[in-house]
Parts: sequence; structure tokens; C-alpha cells
Amino acid sequence: MLVLLILSLVGTALTIYFGQYLPLGEVIFWTIPLYIIFYIFLAFLLFVLVLTVISLVVKPDREHPKQIYRKMIIFICKFLTGFYRIRYQLHGFEKIPKNTTFLLVANHQSNIDPIAMIWAFRDYHITYIMKDGLMKLPIVGRWLYGSGFFPINRKNNRKAAETIINASKRIGNGVHSVAVYPEGHRSKGPNMNEFRSGVFKIAQKAESSIVVCAIDNTYKVKKRFPFSPTTIIIEVVDVWEYDRFKDLNTIDLGNEIHKQIEDTLNKYRNIEK
Repeated sequence: MLVLLILSLVGTALTIYFGQYLPLGEVIFWTIPLYIIFYIFLAFLLFVLVLTVISLVVKPDREHPKQIYRKMIIFICKFLTGFYRIRYQLHGFEKIPKNTTFLLVANHQSNIDPIAMIWAFRDYHITYIMKDGLMKLPIVGRWLYGSGFFPINRKNNRKAAETIINASKRIGNGVHSVAVYPEGHRSKGPNMNEFRSGVFKIAQKAESSIVVCAIDNTYKVKKRFPFSPTTIIIEVVDVWEYDRFKDLNTIDLGNEIHKQIEDTLNKYRNIEK
């Protein structure tokens, strides 16, 4: 964002100088913020265009994700968090296991969730399980595949099972961590949906730990945008080591984790009251 802002200021200054001051002898001050916004978007689009051209040369490898795609996704998420005027309250990140891969699970309120979480967890190599429709988008789908993201088809149990197996292999082989939203669908509000507990088979098959995360206020972003910023809370609630849940069935495990996240969300809402 700083680079984009600098480029937009330079572009605005040159436009004002050559387009207004030299020919007119004056500066039309109300046009300055409009030029700044215009050049921010222009610089962003040019940057994305350059990255797109580069990505077309670099073939995506689903089994061995490439850093170039991951960095592009992180950059886009950084830009969007700034665009949506998102602020962060991050808690409990010190609990995250170091030098090992894990399954990250969180509640799902809005389409903003993955954008916010990708940026918040940018220091960890985490890829996401996403709706297969998003993975089919031109260019963006290529980036997601190249970053190691997984498509999941909720209407096809066989393909969903394949995704779970592939995700567990990535974690188990130490390639990268994987994040998933067990609710499957956005709640579009403060309340949580029931979990689809099958996703916890990923951690069981990989014999990895589960990092439990609560995210709140993302459903407020589109209501507040563009006039007000939104503070998003992301808390690492707990870390379940494999020995702690290896003898649990996925339904009981899902119910316990669901309650942990729900209790954490209620804690913040009680504070707001």
C-alpha cells in the first residue's frame, strides 16, 4: 500500500503541475483527492497485470506450490484489507506451533474471512480449502492453484473425500499447513452454523495438531464500507495436539471445537456490551 500511495502521489503531482499549474497558472485543489484515488487504482491494476503476465509463464504445480503465487495472493489480500478499511485485533498467535504443519479451523461469517486471515497469517505457510467455483475463475484460479489452495465440491462426496485426503498428505508430508471453514457456508452474521465434522479427518489422517481460530466482525465490513473502518478480531483460541483428539470421533471433536469458538465470540460481545 505504501508503494501504491507513493506512486499515486507522484502521478498526481505531475498531473497537477503539467495539466493545471503550467497551462492555467493555478491548482484546482478539489481534484487532488480524485487524482490520488485514480492513480492508486491505476498503479494497482498495472501491478496486477505485470504479475499476471509473470504467472502465465510460471506453470502452477498443485503438489509443490510456488512462492510467486503465494506472494501475489498475500499482496492482493493486503490491498483489499486496506481498501475495505479493515483494522485488526490479533490475539493468541503465540500459541501457534512453530516449525511444523497443522490444520487451521475457523468460523465463517463473510467472504471477507479468507482475505483477512490470509493477511493475518501471512507469516505462516497456509493454504485454504475453498469452493470449487472460486478456483475456476480466470487468472485468480490459476493463482490459487499455484499457491496450493484446494477446491472442494460439497455436492460430490467422492471429490470432497479426495480433497480431504490430499490436504492431509500436504500436512503430513510437511509441505504446508491447511485452513478450512467447518461450517461450509457463511453464517452472514454473528451466529455460527453447525460444523461439517468430516473436515477434521484431515488432521486425524495427517496426525497433526489443530489450531482453533475465532474470527469476528467480518460480516460488518460491507455494511460499514466505505464510510467507516471495521475492526476485525482474530483469536487463536486453542491448539489441539494429535494425542488429545486421536481417540475422539469427528462429531464429538467438532462439537467441542464449535463450543470453544462460540464461547470466544460471546466473550467479545459481552465486552462490547
